[in-house]
Amino acid sequence: MSKHTPGPWTARQQFANRWLIEKDQGTNDAGEKLIPLCLAAVHITILEVGCGERDTEANARLISAAPDLLEALRGFLSAFPLPLRKDEKEAIEAAKTAIAKAEGRS
Repeated sequence: MSKHTPGPWTARQQFANRWLIEKDQGTNDAGEKLIPLCLAAVHITILEVGCGERDTEANARLISAAPDLLEALRGFLSAFPLPLRKDEKEAIEAAKTAIAKAEGRS
């Protein structure tokens, strides 16, 4: 399994076309809020790839949901009863492929 910063992550708009993906670091012993850990900056220039502000925001929110999506997918796989129908087997294979990609195994 790949190592990653555990969730939850949040997406916060910094500028019109720049979003930060951050991990809340909580508070120190004195109760002071610690500076969030910046995991990524999503910055898309309209001229570069044809994306607008809404696309940048959607991409940032999708990235920030990644740890939650991965855990939900793992839970989905463990909850399937047996025997499986063909469409259920296909859904499980798609889920396994997505998990492998997230874990760096594909």
